[in-house]
Amino acid sequence: VDASNSNGDCRLRIDATSTIRSFGKSGPLAFSAAKGHVEPRQLESRYRRARSFARRVARPLGTVLSQAQPTSLGSRLMRGAFWSLAGAIIARGLALAVAIPVGRHLGREALGSYGVLQATVAMFGLPASFAAGLATTKYIAEFRQDDPDRARRVMALALILGVLAGSLSTAALALTGPWLASGTLGDAALGPLLQGGSILVILNGISLAQSSSLAGLEAFRQIARTSAILGTISAPILLSGTLLFGLRGAVGALVISQALTVVINQMVLRKVSREAGISTSLA
Repeated sequence: VDASNSNGDCRLRIDATSTIRSFGKSGPLAFSAAKGHVEPRQLESRYRRARSFARRVARPLGTVLSQAQPTSLGSRLMRGAFWSLAGAIIARGLALAVAIPVGRHLGREALGSYGVLQATVAMFGLPASFAAGLATTKYIAEFRQDDPDRARRVMALALILGVLAGSLSTAALALTGPWLASGTLGDAALGPLLQGGSILVILNGISLAQSSSLAGLEAFRQIARTSAILGTISAPILLSGTLLFGLRGAVGALVISQALTVVINQMVLRKVSREAGISTSLA
């Protein structure tokens, strides 16, 4: 007996003969070879009842099996949520582990300056984030199967806009860094550090465009794996820079780590896009 769910996308075969034999072990349908033979009408009745039972069992099972397919929306959502959570835990955990020795070595005043530098870079990075994010993820996920060329154009546009917006924000921070340090922040020594750290703005914009594209391609496992690799690499770089050069070394380590993030993300994006049949060309 072949049975399927209402959508017809999952089939399950049950042998009615084996079902009859299972019924024959007990109950009113039992029959034995010791009796010599079975009347055709009895056999036909038993077969019909067994077929009806098989269909009642197979249809609910077919529905359950179809819902458990790896292509279902629920399964994809759960898988993506799991790997997103895993990547966040790995990245935040490694950042917390390295922040403790860095903070102890820098001291209270230098650590405060380090936090102010990061907050200022994040503020100037807001315009660059407008070019990526949820919009990029949404449209790449929508077009990646039905229209790969359109998904490629969305990916390229997000990257180009990220570079342009990041470049403008980087230039703005580099030009206004000394004025912000001496006027708003009240510490002229932070001026050169703001100028040197301004490169983080454009790197963050590119990284955000790449991560949004990977999310649209549902490459959550690759994102989590990349976070683990980058956290493992960045931790000794930040510790070494801080121990050797203090606050300047910490800022330089952030720039190096973010540059590595862009390079590795681009490598992963190329691989995932190739597997999805999407070109990474900007043309």
